[in-house]
Amino acid sequence: MKNLIYKYRIDNHEELNKHLLELFLGIPIKLGSHSMITKGDSHSHESSSMIPKNWSQKEHWDIKKWPHIEYKKLFLDAAKNKFKEHAKHHLPDLNYKFNIMNMWYHQYTEYEIDGISWHNHWPGSQWSAVYFVEVPVNKFTEFLNPETQETINVSAQDGDMVIFPSWMLHRAPKLETGNKTIIAWNMDINKNE
Repeated sequence: MKNLIYKYRIDNHEELNKHLLELFLGIPIKLGSHSMITKGDSHSHESSSMIPKNWSQKEHWDIKKWPHIEYKKLFLDAAKNKFKEHAKHHLPDLNYKFNIMNMWYHQYTEYEIDGISWHNHWPGSQWSAVYFVEVPVNKFTEFLNPETQETINVSAQDGDMVIFPSWMLHRAPKLETGNKTIIAWNMDINKNE
């Protein structure tokens, strides 16, 4: 099952993460979807292409129309070469495009969460993913092997992006100390007609 989980290291992630954390500082605290007090973005931004040819297209990347779009643009621009690498692994001879169904972030501390239990993602997407902006040691996402029911631990650190099939059960373990900030999303890789 580990061969279904892909890990990519984002270039210049230290600078990227610094900018992302600065953006997240301005977002108010709210009750999260897992009955936890957290900071996050529950807004789903749909786009026709995950890596738009022109980032300045007003209808797709208008900050006033789409709340929190600035961090999404910042992250996707920094990670686009890794998305291309992932697509070429699966579609080596095809012209492809990515579609995002939704993208969000979570930011929480050991005082605010008991962990997120086993779950999977969007039933209509091929892939789900998580980018680790900041993560305490050994507190990354865990996966469940459906054949053996054993937990799969993928060693990850700040600056790592993990992509996995959307149907795969995964969870976030309880934080014992420190803060954790992640960006998560669901996506498809499609042939570009």
